[in-house]
Amino acid sequence: MMRYLFLTLLCLAVSLSCGGCQEKSSPEDEGANQSESSPAPETDLSSGEEPEVDTGTIDDRAEQPVQVETLGVAPTFVAVDLDENTIDLAAEAKDADYVLLDFWASWCGPCRGEFPYLRRLQAGYEDKGLRIIGVSLDGDRDDAANAAEQNGLDYPHVFDGGVWENEVAVLYGIRSIPATVLLDSDLNIVAKGLRGAELEAKIEELLGPVEE
Repeated sequence: MMRYLFLTLLCLAVSLSCGGCQEKSSPEDEGANQSESSPAPETDLSSGEEPEVDTGTIDDRAEQPVQVETLGVAPTFVAVDLDENTIDLAAEAKDADYVLLDFWASWCGPCRGEFPYLRRLQAGYEDKGLRIIGVSLDGDRDDAANAAEQNGLDYPHVFDGGVWENEVAVLYGIRSIPATVLLDSDLNIVAKGLRGAELEAKIEELLGPVEE
């Protein structure tokens, strides 16, 4: 009888001990159970990475070259230069391979920094098909004329005294200077905003090197 009671109690103890091991889990086991019941981080990354990409940003980037580099046809104009002669852009373009519009002012320091490049382009490419037309944003005719003469800018300059409201500057949306617009003979805009060595390199690319 005592033996039977002992065996019964022993079996009950073993049963309770085994059941506790199944219900209780170690921290590692709990982590494993949580991993089984919820997606692992790797699964979230691999399945959710692509939908989280900002497609609007990608679209915006794709549109930028269209807005900036595909420049279209330039607006034409008829204006008066510093000597009160008429400048007809369409007529000038027909007589040249390329026309460079240079927007400047005597009071603009960076514009003066471009003068050596413009002088070289005028001297080297005038007979190779390049026509330079300055557009002065000065308010005083004498200031513009003196600056052009003193700096050897020996080409016509549009002038109307309007400063930032200069009609040609407004037509081309110019809000800062120096600024350049390079056109071909059909008034297609080849380049905008080139300055210094970059501008010289572009002209050389189009018209070839200057013969020494």
